[in-house]
Amino acid sequence: MPFLMKEKLTSIIIPTRNQLSLTVLCLENIIKYTPEPVEIIVVDNGSTDGIREYLRSVSEIRLLENGRNLGFAAACNRGLAVARGDYLLLLNNDTLVTPGWLSGLISHLKKYPGAGLVGPLSNCGGVTQTMPVAPPSLDRLEEFSRRLALQNRGQCRPVPVLSGFCLLFTRRVLNTIGGLDPRFNPGNFEDDDFCLRARLAGFVLLVAADVFVYHFGQRTFTGEGMDYRAALQTGWEKFRLKWKLPPNFPPEKRHTSPLILNQAFDPCRHMIPLE
Repeated sequence: MPFLMKEKLTSIIIPTRNQLSLTVLCLENIIKYTPEPVEIIVVDNGSTDGIREYLRSVSEIRLLENGRNLGFAAACNRGLAVARGDYLLLLNNDTLVTPGWLSGLISHLKKYPGAGLVGPLSNCGGVTQTMPVAPPSLDRLEEFSRRLALQNRGQCRPVPVLSGFCLLFTRRVLNTIGGLDPRFNPGNFEDDDFCLRARLAGFVLLVAADVFVYHFGQRTFTGEGMDYRAALQTGWEKFRLKWKLPPNFPPEKRHTSPLILNQAFDPCRHMIPLE
């Protein structure tokens, strides 16, 4: 009998803050479309809408309860700290994965050894991952994703940044740059910061053109009654100050500016230890 290499484990970390109905859909799709070996770690940020009671009843997940809202980055870091996987995947609870999503993402990291991070295409995935087409209706999501996988099989492209709504990376990336920076609480720019630190450490970022993950987008901010534009501006100021950018620096140039990219990777400055 030929030797069969055991598939590596992927740890899926999902932060939650309310949004019960979306979380149910998210977990159902993961269980339905993920035959690969995974552990699902859900980190709840003090939800109050009954989601904790639901999560406690789901045998397929490991639930960590913070008791209060620590923000996206801190919740992700708590999950990363206990994750056992060779691959780590951060996933928003307002996403719907599709057939072949995880194996598709992993295949690109296997194919390109210099790559450390990869993300899918989406209807709502930031500047590098949002498809320039109308999003499919949810009842046609499976058909749409299968067709996309066939059309773009094996295709990917390097990008300067990936969105944190669905972000897969290797254990080596985590060991090198650590987790997300919790200063960006409650959210925004922690994924930008994570990607920049990874690039400074020499890792390549990829978008998988053959994987689609649906993203409802901004549901936690909306559910909390937060002004998203104001939160975005606050996040930008935190980012600008951290990276020592001038007050008039244009945000759209944060991924291409020599002010950032010419820096040498410094573990003392660019590594965020997991608590």
